Amino acid sequence: AGDTSNATDDNDGFTSGMHIFFIWNGPDDVWAIDWLGGNLELTMTYNNAVSDLDLFLYTPGNLDDSGNYSIINSGVENILEPAAAPGTYYVVVDSPSAFDAGAYTLSVTPEPAALSM
Repeated sequence: AGDTSNATDDNDGFTSGMHIFFIWNGPDDVWAIDWLGGNLELTMTYNNAVSDLDLFLYTPGNLDDSGNYSIINSGVENILEPAAAPGTYYVVVDSPSAFDAGAYTLSVTPEPAALSM
């Protein structure tokens, strides 16, 4: 479980370093996952009546751009990274503005060896 309401704004855009649409100005949480390899599935749930949270996955060696994200604001955001290589992955929970920040629950399937914030 997490809450971006009191976090800082570290993630700077739709794909992080490359501002394709607009800059994500909301506070964000960043999680590190030490992944042993295999299918990686992320699910984030939140109350979309009070928050607009987005989920981004950054693969090892590509920390400036996330091509795997979910930004649909349905209350459930899902990401699947099939046959994910071993390494450290970063998961970012972000929002378009501070007004959109809020609480969420993040799950990783299967459960990784180490998860830290």
